[in-house]
Amino acid sequence: MPPTLNVIKPKKGRLYIEDRNVLPFLSDKIFVIGKITISVEAYSNAGIDRVEFRIDNGPKLIDRKPPYEKLWWYTAFGKHTVTIKAYDTYDRSSEVTLEIIKIG
Repeated sequence: MPPTLNVIKPKKGRLYIEDRNVLPFLSDKIFVIGKITISVEAYSNAGIDRVEFRIDNGPKLIDRKPPYEKLWWYTAFGKHTVTIKAYDTYDRSSEVTLEIIKIG
């Protein structure tokens, strides 16, 4: 079985300001002002080899040890796609995609 991947932060339907969850929204969108830590849990009976984070079509950012997270600190405006992919030691993978509206 491929790894299980669970997004811890950011959650849909929330507004984050400078990495803090401040307000719920009625929509399922993720709104971010300033920086945000993207954090996931990944599980596999075979063990997790790595978790890859990609913002839009940018470079892959790789995390090999829990907690699996990356800080998105640089300025960006508008709608962005964040793709998170976990690989186990047998190179099986699971993927999650987040749509984030970011200001700053």
